[in-house]
Formats: sequence, structure tokens, C-alpha cells
Amino acid sequence: MVCSLMLTAVTAPSATLADTIDDQIEQQDQKINNLKGQQADAQAQIDSLSSEIATVSGKVSELEAKQAELGKEAEKLQQTIADLKLRIAQREEVIQNQARDVQVNGDNMNLLDAVLEADSLSDAIGRVQAVSTIVKANNELIEKQKQDKEAVEKNIQENERKVQEVAATQQQLENEKNSLAEKQASVNVLKADLAAQQATAEGDKAKLQKKKEEAEAEKARILAAQQAAAKKAAEEQARIE
Repeated sequence: MVCSLMLTAVTAPSATLADTIDDQIEQQDQKINNLKGQQADAQAQIDSLSSEIATVSGKVSELEAKQAELGKEAEKLQQTIADLKLRIAQREEVIQNQARDVQVNGDNMNLLDAVLEADSLSDAIGRVQAVSTIVKANNELIEKQKQDKEAVEKNIQENERKVQEVAATQQQLENEKNSLAEKQASVNVLKADLAAQQATAEGDKAKLQKKKEEAEAEKARILAAQQAAAKKAAEEQARIE
């Protein structure tokens, strides 16, 4: 009876301690599983952000290619503008030469003077045709000058518009890409923090398991000692009897 009481007295606290440690280990398991779930969510966010960054990077690459294409178009446009300017300058020279020829040759008469000073009808018709031809040629040159100048201005403005539009879109995408990268970095930090918490929780669990093993070993040692003592006591009792 005494041995039974001693055994009960030792095993009861040991059982209570084991139950407490088991509860704590279960709590740590729940905490670890929760942290693993949060890490999985964080990884899903990271993967999603990586996909978005890849998409934006693709758009940026497309714009860079378009920018390169616009650069080539700009080079061609510059050549076109140079050709137009050359034609404008040549026409200016022709117009000035014609004006000088008219003044030098005394042909700066108007249509009425040409008719009145003609020696004959055929001479009058010739003079009218000559004056009309000069006037028409000058008007055509002036009109072409106007059209070419407008074309130069239009080409310059169109090229600048395209370049500015691409640059603005590219900047917008770069900002979006940087924003996504910042979010991804934040989620990576969160994931690393969760992993650290998980490592700590697993370490705490390992300590609890070790503590449980030590308690169980101590319990076994005490039980063995008690059983040995009980056996010895029984033997002594049998010898007395």
C-alpha cells in the first residue's frame, strides 16, 4: 500500500507536467501551421507581383523598340527636312534672280503697260503671255514655298509629338514597374520575417519536446527507483515473516 501511494504521488505531477507540455507543443504546432499559411500567401503575392513586373517590363521593352524606331524615323525626317529646306533656299534664289532680271531688263511693267506699248497685236499678245508666265511662275514658286515650309513645320511637330508621347508612356510604365518592385520587396521582407518567426516557433517546440523527453526520462527513473525500493521492501517483509 505504501509503495502504491508513493507511486501515485510521483506519477500524478509527472502526468500533469506532460499534459501541460503537450498542450504547449500543440499550441506551437498551430502557430507554425499558421505561419506557414501566411508564408504561402506571401509567396502567392510575390509570384503575382513578379508576373505583373514581367508584363510591365515587356511593355517597357516594346516602347524602347518603338523609341528606337522613332529615332530612325527622326533621322529620315531630318533628311526630308534638309531636302525641303534646300528646295526652299533654291526657290528663294530663283525668285530673287527673277526679280532682279525684271528690274535689270526693265520688264517690271504691268499688264496694261505691256499692251499699250506693244507695236502690234502679236507683240501685245507675246508681251501679255510673257508677263503672265512670269507672274504665274512666281506665284507657283511662292505657293510651293508655302507648302514646303508648312510641311517642314508639320513634320517637326508630328515627330516631337510622337517622341513626347512615347517618353511619357515609358516614364509611366517605369514608375509602375518601380512601384511593383517596392511592393515585392516589402512582401519579401514580410515572408522573411514570417520564416524567422516560424524558425523561432520550431525552436521553442524543440525545446518543449526536449523538456518533455527529460520529464519522461525522469519519470521513468523515479518509477524504476520506486519499483526497486518496493521490491526490496517486499523482500525484507517476506524475510521478517
